[in-house]
Amino acid sequence: MAGQNVSPPNVGPADRPAAPRRAFAALVIMSLATGGCLSGSLATNTGPNGPHRWSTANRQQAHVGETVGYSFILIKPFGKRPVAPYGYVDYCVATIGNERVECEPDLDGHFCFEHRLDRVQPGDELKVRAVAYRQYGQRDFMKIGDKWLRGDSPSDQRDSGFVSDSLTLRIYQARIELGICESEAPLDFETGKLELVKADGTVSPVYQDRDGRPGFDVTGPDDSGCYTVVYLPDGTQVNPAGRTEARLTVHDRAGHPHTATVLIPTP
Repeated sequence: MAGQNVSPPNVGPADRPAAPRRAFAALVIMSLATGGCLSGSLATNTGPNGPHRWSTANRQQAHVGETVGYSFILIKPFGKRPVAPYGYVDYCVATIGNERVECEPDLDGHFCFEHRLDRVQPGDELKVRAVAYRQYGQRDFMKIGDKWLRGDSPSDQRDSGFVSDSLTLRIYQARIELGICESEAPLDFETGKLELVKADGTVSPVYQDRDGRPGFDVTGPDDSGCYTVVYLPDGTQVNPAGRTEARLTVHDRAGHPHTATVLIPTP
């Protein structure tokens, strides 16, 4: 009727639909079980960002024999801000190809570990995956000698994977090739020394290849009196990223030094 105020019916909590409440509760439980708004971020020190810097690129290159450093952290995805793992997770498991590494967080809340690429060949692609776990009771795996053994107990709840991240390493082999020519006197490669200079100032000396002493190979001379020196470095002798300087010094029979230098890419 005109002029009459009609109050809406009273709607209490018991009268509201239950489905949205149940859906919200399920979402909260799922969010807590899967890390909520947190995610994992895996980085290496061998990626394209240069020496002494970390890279989270999905695909990176690493040298045969290189010891690659890794860092895994918890982050808030939108702000990319690191989150301390304490109260969320207790340890991290990394699988590098078929090998397994476990570690605990350091004082900065980072899970840091290293792995030497000594069982790979140039051209291999190695999947690296890190998972942070919350521990319940005894840890699921224990390393006995060189083997990882899983403990299965009906009274011990399995540890829960919280967040993870992965990347792929493509394995490569650097090649050093230098040309050096003699002038008036023949070159004496027994005096030759190849030096590999890294960004941190570390110098690795290499000499001509001999039985029991791997080193550089020499071919020549050609019609112009020039030689070619070739060497395949290992992962400890080159920078993890950027370029590495290789410099060769050879004396001739008269005692005069001859030098050649090249910068080799180490992506």
